[in-house]
Parts: sequence; structure tokens; C-alpha cells
Amino acid sequence: MIAGNRAMGEKLAPVIVTFSVPIAVLFIGLTFSVLLMGTAAGFVAKLIQRYHWIAWIGLFLILYVALKMIWEGWHQVGPQVMYLMG
Repeated sequence: MIAGNRAMGEKLAPVIVTFSVPIAVLFIGLTFSVLLMGTAAGFVAKLIQRYHWIAWIGLFLILYVALKMIWEGWHQVGPQVMYLMG
């Protein structure tokens, strides 16, 4: 075992003890969530096939969020980058 993993396990031990759940409940929850995600993905795929404009809205939303993250991120680290570059 790697030392970093052991330290992480020691930090998670109280959480695991506090939230001890039977393994069957975890398995059922994971199975349900995977099935639900598959169903939702199929539904969204059918919607996009029928209404192509939904894909464009999704694309523009992703581009907006990406550009906003780049803009705000640059304002957070830009001064440090400029300082290091001289």
C-alpha cells in the first residue's frame, strides 16, 4: 500500500464508520443510478434527433461556460503569471 493511500484511508475512516450502510443498499443504489442515467441519456438522444436546435443550445451553453471559466481564471492567475514572466 502506498503511504498516500494509507493517509487517505485514515482520513476517511471516521466517515466510513459514521455512514456504514449495508453493501446491498450500496449495490442497489449504484445499479439504480446507472439504469436511470442510461434511460435519461436515451431520452435526451431521442430529443436531440427530433429537435436539432437543442444540440446547438447545448453547444453554446458549453462554450459560454468554458469562456467564462477561462476569463475568470485568467484574472485569478494572470498577475502571478505576469510576475513570473518578468
